[in-house]
Amino acid sequence: MSEETEPTIATSVPMAQPVAVPGSPPVPFPPSTPQPALSLTGALARKVALTAWEGIWYVIMCIWFGAGYFYKIPAKKALQDFGLVEMTSAEHFWYVIMCIWFGAGYFWKIPTAKALSELPQFRADREAALVELS
Repeated sequence: MSEETEPTIATSVPMAQPVAVPGSPPVPFPPSTPQPALSLTGALARKVALTAWEGIWYVIMCIWFGAGYFYKIPAKKALQDFGLVEMTSAEHFWYVIMCIWFGAGYFWKIPTAKALSELPQFRADREAALVELS
């Protein structure tokens, strides 16, 4: 009897949390335990929060005239254009102010938008739209 089974991926996780097996739905974390900075979905590690050092550096960047906050606004606008997040009213206000200043906000958004457009899920949508136009 030759029964095919899915190979399991042995992963070393430094926390006592359930690990999702490839091909199965994600395993929810119990509400009493804190969410880890990285979660395993299938064979890919997905980042869900800033690391401790990233949080520290973000605060330091924000102390210097809010630079960290203003640097994230164009990237967040690109994410909103792709339907992934919603900008707050304050972020929208500052994005408009950045765009009034010689279009700086718009030009800072372009690299993030280009990177997002190259993701497989958006590339397939773009190719389907091009086929419909033909």
